[in-house]
Amino acid sequence: ELAESELFGHEKGAFTGAAARKRGLVELAEGGTLLLNEIGDLSLPLQAKLLTFLDTKSFTRVGGEKNISVDARIVAATNRDLEKAVEASLFRKDLFYRLNVVAINVPALRDRMEDLQLLVHDILQALASSLGIRQIPKIEPETLTFMQAHDWPGNIRELRNVLERGLITCDGHKLTAANLGLKPEQLSEGSFSEISYTLRVKDDTSLQDALRDAKRFFVTEGLRRTGGKVVDAARLLGITRDSFNHLMKSLGLRRR
Repeated sequence: ELAESELFGHEKGAFTGAAARKRGLVELAEGGTLLLNEIGDLSLPLQAKLLTFLDTKSFTRVGGEKNISVDARIVAATNRDLEKAVEASLFRKDLFYRLNVVAINVPALRDRMEDLQLLVHDILQALASSLGIRQIPKIEPETLTFMQAHDWPGNIRELRNVLERGLITCDGHKLTAANLGLKPEQLSEGSFSEISYTLRVKDDTSLQDALRDAKRFFVTEGLRRTGGKVVDAARLLGITRDSFNHLMKSLGLRRR
């Protein structure tokens, strides 16, 4: 009831505590754009009312009788898999298709490690400004590599919290893995420290060919250990996804 009131407003006396008429967020968005975050958490009755508004551009306030017309653009966001929610009858199929006009899928942080350095720089800039820190500590290359090996289940929010912790606990000159409070994580099938590779160079084999064979071995072994997942294999090798894809292409390897 409160969620419906926040979105569509209410009339005076509509429920206990409704001392005056209130315009909802939809009505206030007249001529503009309204972002509905976590759309997957809406109750089924409220989903039905939202669908009606999207179809008719009109609604009634809670406890009201008058139809109110509003011209507003709706942008919806969620971290849930709405297609699975539809299958589980937790989200209306008709509302899903009504909302799914232009879909923008934002990949998880762990799937775009090539963006990590830029994100770290921007977040540190913002944090330093809010915390009143004039000089941003330096991040050593090994610390960045350590961060790339982390799975980041909390995505950007976790990255921001980790960097804020690092700014507070570092010596003011550089950020280390210890300052960030991250713990080493390994893939379920282990790391490359658990295997060995013997490089055999014959009389007619060049060093370049031998190194190419070694690269091919580690790339294929990385893909085998991660079930063919390029992102995880790249993380296992300590390189970016783009570098891994370039390496596969140079070796003439293709994804299965």
